[in-house]
Amino acid sequence: MVAIIVVTGYLAASRASRETFPNVTIPTLMVTARLPGASARDVEMKIAIPLQEAIEDLDGVKSFHTVVTDNTALTTVELYDEFSESRILEAERDLSVLIDAIKDFPPEMEDEPTIQRLNPNKFPVIQVALSGPTASVVRAGKLLERRLKRLDTVSRVTLVGLQDPEVRILVDPIRAREHGVTLLDVVDAVKRRNVSSTGGMLKTASERRQVVFGAASKILPRSVRRSSASSRVAGRSASATSGASKSDAKTPA
Repeated sequence: MVAIIVVTGYLAASRASRETFPNVTIPTLMVTARLPGASARDVEMKIAIPLQEAIEDLDGVKSFHTVVTDNTALTTVELYDEFSESRILEAERDLSVLIDAIKDFPPEMEDEPTIQRLNPNKFPVIQVALSGPTASVVRAGKLLERRLKRLDTVSRVTLVGLQDPEVRILVDPIRAREHGVTLLDVVDAVKRRNVSSTGGMLKTASERRQVVFGAASKILPRSVRRSSASSRVAGRSASATSGASKSDAKTPA
């Protein structure tokens, strides 16, 4: 009798399917909402609370909690563990309808809240950390990203932790007041300069390229460019916003 049990157990174990990363269905939904420039308090009052009130009307919710930071609210919704794949998809559709029905989101909210499922297949398998001087880390990270993408067994590589390139513009308040330039004028000028649009496709016999048009106008108002005393100000500011190597554009005292 014992021998039969042992043999049966061995056969069952040897024939059972085994996976290094098994496909697991996690009944969890994540709702992300962003309000650019808002404090955590404003995000809570204007975004998080209306979302939570909508989630309370969703059937099959086991629990939910929200993490609020400046600009962003992240709500994690846990459904019942026994929910099947079809029930999770149905709950996701119902939650989308409930969120679309919210009419009191602030007008300055640019994007609608997004709903994502917690998918273990998208979790990173290997994480590589780099440390050192910023410039060297950026070059090494991008080089490693390109080489990893060439591997046939790698489906996706995500580079995180690198700051976006920035240009800092320092405005001299005395000279700005002399020439009638306000901070809003500088902001509007930068916005006008940083504009691009597509111009269709350029096709040749051997290749096809996308045409992109960029704004080529000066970034400062005409009142500043007309004055010879402010030529240094216009030149330094224009070089800063056009992507010069210096990160700070300081106006002369």
